[in-house]
Amino acid sequence: RFSVAKLAGVTPALPPIEPSLATLRSGALQASVAAALTERMGQPRETYIRINNGIAYALGRSTVPSIVIGENRMLYETTYIDDWCGRGTPIDAEAQAARIARIAAAVKRAGKAFVFIVSPSKVALYPEGLPAPCTPAVSRDYDRLRAALDRHDLPVIDGHRLAQAAKAAQDLPVFNRDGIHWNDISVYPAIRDTLAALGGQLAVPPRGLTLSHVDVDSWPFDDEDDLARLLNLPMTLPVYPSPHGRFTASPDGTPPRLMVVGS
Repeated sequence: RFSVAKLAGVTPALPPIEPSLATLRSGALQASVAAALTERMGQPRETYIRINNGIAYALGRSTVPSIVIGENRMLYETTYIDDWCGRGTPIDAEAQAARIARIAAAVKRAGKAFVFIVSPSKVALYPEGLPAPCTPAVSRDYDRLRAALDRHDLPVIDGHRLAQAAKAAQDLPVFNRDGIHWNDISVYPAIRDTLAALGGQLAVPPRGLTLSHVDVDSWPFDDEDDLARLLNLPMTLPVYPSPHGRFTASPDGTPPRLMVVGS
């Protein structure tokens, strides 16, 4: 079974409003005309929105409710802040782990390998950048799920602990300032350990991967600055160190014919 998520950030088209005294009195006609005019403003409207967003960013405010600007312009998502601060409804960790265990059993019956990866939280790695520090939750969703997965004896790659170790071992960021995803520095140990864990379940292990070199430049690419893009700003943000890994595949082992990654 797959969950269904509605697309966010999209304004559905309004049905046409028939001009009449009733729609005029209710305000529906005026709202329809205003929406139509706004839609037809095109580029001038887009430019105005970007300028407005840029002014807000310069003042340290975000025009996107789900994005928060922290210290040194670090961008965070509110979902991860709520989890770190113990706000919101906790997940049913035992039910989630039981579901993952059923999936793992089905994969194993099919003769395939299975590993569950826990991704890290940017807030948990850089809580010092929050604009309004809070007392960390005694138990986060991560802690509850991690314990439940252990009770089901599932093969787990703990990206949070690996990212913590990567952060402590060197000076480069393990999350980019303007993005929500872990970068090459922190994701590599998870890839390395995942391939090793899969290899332990297969007759012929997959090829290993080595982080052979790290280039540090000032230009994030792909989704490394996805939060900044969502802010829809009129300017390019100030540069910051962006580590980009260079990887070498081991000659031993076999390349996987199919690897399915779900979230």
